[in-house]
Parts: sequence; structure tokens; C-alpha cells
Amino acid sequence: MTKEEQAIFEYELYKLSMEYQKCMDEYLKSQIQQDISFLSSVLQGSQKRNSQSRSTRY
Repeated sequence: MTKEEQAIFEYELYKLSMEYQKCMDEYLKSQIQQDISFLSSVLQGSQKRNSQSRSTRY
């Protein structure tokens, strides 16, 4: 994942978090929470891959 893609994912995660806090509908909140979980897992996976690739270069 490029740094630009990572920045976009992080921004989307931020927007979803703000939307989640304002949302009053429980069904929508659960859907937003699923999206937050997905984006978080993608970002964590990307960060792990980046740190592993950096450690194998040395």
C-alpha cells in the first residue's frame, strides 16, 4: 500500500469514527462499526507488511 493510499484509508477511518459517534440508529452504527473494523484491519496488515519488508532489507 502506498503512503497516499494509507493516508486515504486513515482519513476514511477518521470520518467513519465521527459518523459513528453522531449516529443514533443502532443498525447503522453496527454497519459503521463493521466498516471501521475492516479499515483498521487493512491498515494494521499494511503496517505489519511494511515493517517486515524494512527489517528484511538490512
